[in-house]
Amino acid sequence: MINLIEKKQKRLSVRIFSLLVVFSFVYNLIIPIQPAYTQYLPSGVLNLPAPGTRLFTTPAFNPTFIQGITVHPENPLEFDFIVNVGEGKPTEQILQEDISKSINYFLAALTVPENEVWVNLSPYEKDLAISQNFGDTQMGSDLLAQDYMLKQLTASLMYPEEKLGENFWKGVYRKAQEKYGTTNLPITTFAKVWIIPDKAVVYEQGSSAMVIQSHLKVMLEEDYQALQKNLGLPKHGLDRIARNDAESASAITSEAVREFLVAEIEREVNEGKTFANLRQIYNSIILATWYKDNLQRSLLGQVYVDKAKTKGVDTEDKQINKKIYNQYVEAFKKGVFDYIKSDYDSSSQKNIRRRYFSGGTDFSQTRSLRVDTQSINPQELQALAGQQLVSAKINLAEIPEGRESKDVEKAIQMPESVARVVSLPKVEPPLAVSIAEIESQQRKPIIGGNLKREFHKDDIERLLLEVANELKDNNIDSSKADVFIAPQELHLERFFAVLGILEELGEDRGGIPRGLIKLGAQNVSHRNERGAFTGQHATAEQLKEYGVQYVIVGHSEARRGSAKDDPNLRYRETNAVVNAKVRSLIDAGLTPVIAFGETDEERQAGAKFKVVSSQVFDSIAGLTKEELLKTVLAYEPVWAIGTGQAAEKEKVNTMFKFIRKQIEEKFGAETAAQLRIIYGGSMKPSNVVSFVQEPNIDGGLIGGAAKKGEDFVPIMREFATGKVSPLTSLAGPILFDAVRQEEARTGKGAVVMATNIRSPLSLDGIMQAAKESDSVVVFQQAISEFDYTWPHGYSMENTYRFAEEIQRAGQRNGFSNYVLKADHITVKIDDSKAMKSFLEDKSTQREITVLLDTILAANTNVERETIFDRAYTNQAFMSNQNLANIMKAIKRAVDHVKSAVGAGFTIYALDASFIPMPINARATAFMAGFIPGNSSIEAEVGEIGGSKNSTIADALELITGIRYKEVIKEEPVPNDPKKTIQYSELVKDSQGNPIEEYKGKGLLDYGVKPDRIA
Repeated sequence: MINLIEKKQKRLSVRIFSLLVVFSFVYNLIIPIQPAYTQYLPSGVLNLPAPGTRLFTTPAFNPTFIQGITVHPENPLEFDFIVNVGEGKPTEQILQEDISKSINYFLAALTVPENEVWVNLSPYEKDLAISQNFGDTQMGSDLLAQDYMLKQLTASLMYPEEKLGENFWKGVYRKAQEKYGTTNLPITTFAKVWIIPDKAVVYEQGSSAMVIQSHLKVMLEEDYQALQKNLGLPKHGLDRIARNDAESASAITSEAVREFLVAEIEREVNEGKTFANLRQIYNSIILATWYKDNLQRSLLGQVYVDKAKTKGVDTEDKQINKKIYNQYVEAFKKGVFDYIKSDYDSSSQKNIRRRYFSGGTDFSQTRSLRVDTQSINPQELQALAGQQLVSAKINLAEIPEGRESKDVEKAIQMPESVARVVSLPKVEPPLAVSIAEIESQQRKPIIGGNLKREFHKDDIERLLLEVANELKDNNIDSSKADVFIAPQELHLERFFAVLGILEELGEDRGGIPRGLIKLGAQNVSHRNERGAFTGQHATAEQLKEYGVQYVIVGHSEARRGSAKDDPNLRYRETNAVVNAKVRSLIDAGLTPVIAFGETDEERQAGAKFKVVSSQVFDSIAGLTKEELLKTVLAYEPVWAIGTGQAAEKEKVNTMFKFIRKQIEEKFGAETAAQLRIIYGGSMKPSNVVSFVQEPNIDGGLIGGAAKKGEDFVPIMREFATGKVSPLTSLAGPILFDAVRQEEARTGKGAVVMATNIRSPLSLDGIMQAAKESDSVVVFQQAISEFDYTWPHGYSMENTYRFAEEIQRAGQRNGFSNYVLKADHITVKIDDSKAMKSFLEDKSTQREITVLLDTILAANTNVERETIFDRAYTNQAFMSNQNLANIMKAIKRAVDHVKSAVGAGFTIYALDASFIPMPINARATAFMAGFIPGNSSIEAEVGEIGGSKNSTIADALELITGIRYKEVIKEEPVPNDPKKTIQYSELVKDSQGNPIEEYKGKGLLDYGVKPDRIA
């Protein structure tokens, strides 16, 4: 049954609906349970696996499904469907079949009364398999078939000859032994597996709706009523078990199902190919529910919705549901696997013969709930941009009254080709995401100790005892950070043993908390098979036997050798070898820590980004998104390793941003945001805080400082407790969109408080007042304002301090409706004489314009910054004082942008208005390239060199690059004739078009679309 709970009108003119549709597939298990023979048995009804066939989990698969819908209030019988093509590059015929099927599901969900949308495969409830009206639809029979698949899969996962099934049955009999002192029990039970969508989020804009999120959660609940109805029935093998015994056995098996099977079933339901059809049905039901909730008063609602008019969306085979039921009962009797095996019972000390049987499910109810909008992730909207979408239409007015299925199919207007992509309806993210949710999205820090060859085996006990001693005064929660120590291969066994002893002692007796420190290794063989190999590293599987969980690969000394080595004797571990090692580790279930980094020579030559990109992407070649997230990337610039001089954190952060951007382009924004990247290179207690503050740095690979507990534990502590999110809860574009919508709604200007904070002591009062008045606040700070607030004025560290002070105040006051704005990021030569000299130097202006054009022609920000840095460090180029002055002004502004980005600012006022317009546009575009897409940009026209007021023509030139002819006019101020107002008007030709004076390049030519011009 689908019930839509009361809807609420959301602020900011955006209505966001989150539908939680509960599918309850109730899985009926009959256990005791036996090996299946083959997966290639002949299939039965609807290509369902024949009774007795085992099913296996499948790779992730995204099917064709309806992503969204646009309705036409003036013609409620017409629908435009936005269809996600999915993956696999379907042919047009297959695509059209899937679209037709999904639209059929939508129409069925629209017309069948909600209290009849259920299925129930149960061997003892034949008459309750499916309701009559729902059973007449293709969706009903397809859902019944999915229920059959659920029973087959769940039973198959219990197969005791596979690892998962073996663990399951060990768990069952372990629990039986613990509870009853014996495993010689008739383990016979019914249990329920419920498939419950965690979330179904629909964004509504105008007459369009898009499903942005949907997720199905699997949970277990026993059904003793169903069990009691069948006690003593020989038909189901329950004639020899008493009621109390059955209930006890049920609890034991249910616990094991929950512990071992539920997570795997949930993954298959949400991602696997087996339940792709279920996800198609789910999306169609979500959109049909949205329609019924919002447009039921329309003509369609009066004549079609919930009227059980299923003709045209029905199934051709009227006996299909009976056939599925009969096949299910046959599977129930036979079992997916059914065999006798001898097991040793430790309590009776003898072998006992056990019969293993698996089978059974039902779909009982559907209901809808609403989820608060703060649970919505705005990144889901951005993910749609990479999806292949097509449109399909249907007009029910074109279908005859006595419609048949073929009439409905004919009425569907299919896309002309698979490649055709439609425009999405404009959707907006919610007003705010709570600080708590932002913090929950943070990556878990990871700290690794890399013990060099100088570390002696006799130092193992000393180091671990020092760590245990330091931990007494540093309460480090293992849930806050992952920690591993990687000794050389010869020391693994001893290290593992000593660590185990200290864990057994426990923290109270001077030991180490269990699970806090994991074991790592410094290398692995690229071969994962055992064999007659001499001089090889241990394989991944061999390392696993010693308890290793993390393995460092691609370290600079393996890739290049040590600088102390004879060049002819150095290692030459290639990217391909590193890639093979990564693959072997992932296959073994271990975590690769992939090291990469450039030499000083490569850095000086300006090749560091190219070198690093090659190392990273060659090393992870062939990995899926899911596999990549099982790795850790470790940036170790070779010139910083073992020197005692760590790289500047700003440069490290720049490299990390480059890597994340490259990962985003290849694997998507979500993967890039989740991937952990750590830094290695002379990190120590004295400098660790500066790295902790960088939001892109997720931990450290520690060398020298890992040799002593007094050094290593403080680094652990800082990353475990010191990582704070610099992000704010409200992004600039959301605020600007809200203001525009409010102005459009009221016809008046909207006012938002914007304040420069000169003292953090004012934050509490401002936030409390804003909270009481339900207002949004823009906290802004310009470079000039830093002198009033922070010691030493503007710096990158003080930019972070500004953001963190506001975040702490927000947490104290329970206030999150604020935005951080970097105000007046100015490109200006401070000395007035030097500024005047530059403005008069046309030759220098042409030279800086050519340089900026060259920079902006580069494809990535990294390449742009490299070109700028080469010019900035070129003594001959900078010998021109006017050129040096403007380059310094641009560099200062770019650095300000980058620090504000790192601190979480999401509005940027880019002000290059003091320099001529062509350079203004280029410098603004250069700065804008470092600003992330979730931010808002103001471009300043301002006063050109302070000599005149800006005009409409100035603004248009900045945006478009076109200079239009204008005339300056002057009028007296009303009621005060002594004062006048100057304004400009564009000069137009006889056709009413503005007259162009010349055409250059503006912000739009560089892909910059500012939200506001000032």
